[in-house]
Amino acid sequence: MKTELTFTELKPFLTHMIKSNKDLQAKGIMPVAVELVGEAGIGKTTFLKSLALDTESHLEKISLSQFEELGDLTGYPTREFQMYKTVKNKEGVLVKRKAWIDAKLVEEFKLKGFISTGQHKMGYSKPEWVVNCHEAAKKGKGVIVLLDDFSRAQQRFIQATMEIIDQQEFISWKLPLGTTILLSSNPDNGDYQVTSQDEAQKTRYISQTVCFDIETWALWAEEAGIDERCINFSLMNAELFENEGINARSATKFFNSISTIENFSDELPLISMIGEGSVGPEFATMFSLFINNKLDKLLSPEFMLEDANYTKVRSQVKACTGTQDDYRADIGSVLSTRIVNYIKVKSQQTPPGKKLIDRVSELLSDQDLFSNDLNYFMARAIVGSHSKFKILAMKDGISQMITA
Repeated sequence: MKTELTFTELKPFLTHMIKSNKDLQAKGIMPVAVELVGEAGIGKTTFLKSLALDTESHLEKISLSQFEELGDLTGYPTREFQMYKTVKNKEGVLVKRKAWIDAKLVEEFKLKGFISTGQHKMGYSKPEWVVNCHEAAKKGKGVIVLLDDFSRAQQRFIQATMEIIDQQEFISWKLPLGTTILLSSNPDNGDYQVTSQDEAQKTRYISQTVCFDIETWALWAEEAGIDERCINFSLMNAELFENEGINARSATKFFNSISTIENFSDELPLISMIGEGSVGPEFATMFSLFINNKLDKLLSPEFMLEDANYTKVRSQVKACTGTQDDYRADIGSVLSTRIVNYIKVKSQQTPPGKKLIDRVSELLSDQDLFSNDLNYFMARAIVGSHSKFKILAMKDGISQMITA
């Protein structure tokens, strides 16, 4: 049985493959495609969008299951004519410069001095997604082509992708150098309506099985604006997704459907009814328990990082997490994860300013606020999230955490 990887474990592997493919192509060797197989709704596409940002790549997503016309994938047939123009090469010798020209452009090239050789052939025009890839490559970006819902595509589309996956070309067009092709699929286990792959198709790519990762989902949820009370619940009850098999997409729909409720405790019956109909009674019961324990009132990362009064912030964080024998490691873990994710998302939008950097310094230097392991986690994650936070690595207490 194949080992299932979390997105956290998968990231260094795919980062390596993207770099490796660029190196292979520079040597004239065909790059290697990768298939990601996982349950629906665990965040495969979202993860790849984040990966593209981290690797400074253009992500071109192609939803194969939504295509009806093969030409949308391969381009449409077109007639091409071979034409030439006599030019001088570097040595000053007259040579014929030949090119295959689309029928629609023949007259334009004649005006440029090109002459027909009398040869013609049928080719395929570049589809829009291929043009997008070339435009990104011209700007110096790497390219990730995602064949989304690959296993749900009709067989004729899967057949058409074989040469694209294996050779990164289709008859008369090629993808730009620096391209990595990724496929996302659902498992062929009887739970999904998928198109089975034969061995010839499977040999064209490496396949990795991926499972739900609460850390990746929580970062996406912060960025997507999911209700923070629901993010806190998910971080505190990750086993519901991992062990009980709750679909993250269904949970997200549940969270969005209750996010307009201002006070959860006032609407518990309604929330339970919505939960039982979307994510099941066990999930709904755990969510009700979360509300009854007033854990939906946890501090927001915005308050902890943006409120001007650090003394107030400190006292309220300690009131949440407790102290010494009463210390709530689970709450401390949730708050520290929310702080890190809030900073990552905000730093992508706007470079961190002095006030935010100073507040982070206060939090990390306060050894009585979070446990040592959480301080270490936050220090490493925050300093690595943006270049402006690297100044924190010069502070004695923080530098010791980072280098420990």
